[in-house]
Amino acid sequence: MNYSHYILIVFTRISYHESKLYPQENSSNSDQKQLYLLDKHNQNVFDMSNKRNLMEVFQQEAPEVAQAFGGLIQSVSSMKALEPKMKQLIYIAMRASQGETSAVLAHIPMAKRDGATRDEIKETIIMTTTVCGIKGVASCLAEALDLYDSLS
Repeated sequence: MNYSHYILIVFTRISYHESKLYPQENSSNSDQKQLYLLDKHNQNVFDMSNKRNLMEVFQQEAPEVAQAFGGLIQSVSSMKALEPKMKQLIYIAMRASQGETSAVLAHIPMAKRDGATRDEIKETIIMTTTVCGIKGVASCLAEALDLYDSLS
């Protein structure tokens, strides 16, 4: 089975995986984590509710390293010279330049929350062409704008 056209959607928090975004409403209890691998027609292909969260595994398997990593993230996030929106746009640019669609999509809601406009998201991803060619645009632009547009 080719998984390049599938997406992992986490319904209790915004988290996307792979290259296509096909949102689906959660009609069940919001306290229960539901993960589904969906095809492009929103058909449930595989229930992944029992899969472990990456950060939970990290915390269980290497608690000292996970704690240090969390401290690093907190330290970087608490620096004051850049506004939160700018930090999100920089992160999006770095990950788009690497073709990391899931990481870009995970930060689109945070960037929008911090005041980033659709045009700023678009320009941020397009700017990556100057350092890595078309990779960021090809892998991230459409999905990032689709997600931005779908957020209220």
